[in-house]
Amino acid sequence: MIVPARPSLSCLILSAILFALAPMVSSAGEDFKAPYLVGGNQHIIVGITLDETAVRAALPEGLEPVADLTGGLNVYTSQGGDGVAPYTRSYVWVDLEGYDSISGSRGRFILWGASTPGV
Repeated sequence: MIVPARPSLSCLILSAILFALAPMVSSAGEDFKAPYLVGGNQHIIVGITLDETAVRAALPEGLEPVADLTGGLNVYTSQGGDGVAPYTRSYVWVDLEGYDSISGSRGRFILWGASTPGV
């Protein structure tokens, strides 16, 4: 996770919203304690170009991939954290058209993911 040295107003507002929603999520019967932090993550991130037919079959109606069908593969391990056991995860995403962040990074839709030990 990237933490800005001087959080922007939007970052502070988002943090306040997440903090306010955390009790609702945990009281909804979920098996995790929210909010939680994990650390010691090690990532391998590879940018890829995806097959258009496969991407369009997986995207929900109304979402469009970017014209060049870029995306990525992220494989990472985490040492875990407060109430979260160590785990390994991987996922493939496609970049989306029209969902860019204010920093310019593209919106993403996760097409596939896997996790061990089943978290």
